[in-house]
Amino acid sequence: MLLGGKLIPPLKAGADMREHLNQQLHENQRRPDLVLVADDHVEDRIYLCHILTRQGAAVRMATDGAEAVRIAQEAAFDLILMDVSMPRMDGFATVRQIREIERATGQPPAYIQMTTGHGEMEDMVWSQEAGADGHLVKPIEPRLIVKALYEARLRRVQGGIAELHEPSKVRTSL
Repeated sequence: MLLGGKLIPPLKAGADMREHLNQQLHENQRRPDLVLVADDHVEDRIYLCHILTRQGAAVRMATDGAEAVRIAQEAAFDLILMDVSMPRMDGFATVRQIREIERATGQPPAYIQMTTGHGEMEDMVWSQEAGADGHLVKPIEPRLIVKALYEARLRRVQGGIAELHEPSKVRTSL
């Protein structure tokens, strides 16, 4: 059986299942967080990348929405920090496209935080309607970036647990 791209043998109920779950969680927690930073301002990209890499994240960067969509198709990102106002495609349209790609491919949904210099309620509503999980107002405090990273990590670990509990994903033999 394939699980996360790996061939696994059928599991026996009880201790074997617990051991396998613990191993999967450990592997899931050990790999670096994969983050996409999409922002047209180089200073903002550098600032966010600096904070994220200090937390051990692997960061990819995009300078506009179209590039962000292309990069998002290349890997399953844990966290996406998406600027609202970018050339070629704004952040809202970009998030809608990324969510559509995730649904179409069965890719686990990334934890997406919109970033903007505007704290208007309208922007927050549009972020939510586009499919974003949250909205951060610039300048963003480092602790809020780290918090978003940990929330993304928690989603990844919880998703791994949920996947292991789906009968179609894990076969047990008694």
